[in-house]
Amino acid sequence: MNYLAKRHEMLRTTFPAVDGRPVQLVHPPAPVELEFFDVSGLPDPEEQAKLLWRKESVWHFDLGQLPLYRFLLIRIRDGEHLLYRIAHHIIFD
Repeated sequence: MNYLAKRHEMLRTTFPAVDGRPVQLVHPPAPVELEFFDVSGLPDPEEQAKLLWRKESVWHFDLGQLPLYRFLLIRIRDGEHLLYRIAHHIIFD
């Protein structure tokens, strides 16, 4: 994920307002945070993963601050994980 952010400027771009107008600002590469959750010990880990994703996916992004995306890694059981990418649509438009 660090390589992706280094290679793709849109993953390092913010859109702050300057004089009331949005501007595009590309930042230098920085480490990408990977949030890790382990639901493997909980009852019905698949359902717990869905609930966690729903809770985390309503994140409100500040277009003037990095990051405009989040990565979540959820352990369902040993050897089985889900990787979610949550991003503001502006970095893909």
